[in-house]
Amino acid sequence: MLQLVLYNSHYRNVTHRGVLGLQTPGLQIFFPLNSETLLMLLDTRVYTSPFGQRTILDISEPDVSQLNILQLHHSLNAVYFSRETDRGYVGTLWDTHKSSVVQSRSQFRVEKGWLVDGQPVEKLMHTFEPHLNHWLELSFVNSNPIRPSDYQFSHRSPELVAERDRILEMRENLIRQQRKLNKRAPAP
Repeated sequence: MLQLVLYNSHYRNVTHRGVLGLQTPGLQIFFPLNSETLLMLLDTRVYTSPFGQRTILDISEPDVSQLNILQLHHSLNAVYFSRETDRGYVGTLWDTHKSSVVQSRSQFRVEKGWLVDGQPVEKLMHTFEPHLNHWLELSFVNSNPIRPSDYQFSHRSPELVAERDRILEMRENLIRQQRKLNKRAPAP
């Protein structure tokens, strides 16, 4: 079950828009490195953990099962496991969850009355990846999901967005300067 999974427990109840972007507050990234090690990246501004600043954790079997179930729900065609002795465990996970495993498909929506840069727009077309059909519950991550009505768009790192905007503006200025020079240059 080795694949990268994006998840967001903080915005789990928000289903009318995408909340799995890299700049979305509450993003969780799960990437199995091998059959016994998983890289987990959490937004520390949103989640707390009793483990504090520790970077390597041994977790309980129920938590391992939660992460394996998450991988199962994210699987497109197949599930791989390393030991033949795990066949029963994986089979039990599948039997328990197969009725709720749904292939995730991008959603396309046309919305009315949304705000863009603080201004209402008549029509907004957007596409996004929906949540997986699994409610992730890990004993070592404290999460407080918000209600959809409390959702407000924001960036996880406004500083990074400001830097991106600054670089894009510099690029646009260079393009404008190059166009001016091209207009002044005599034709060959």
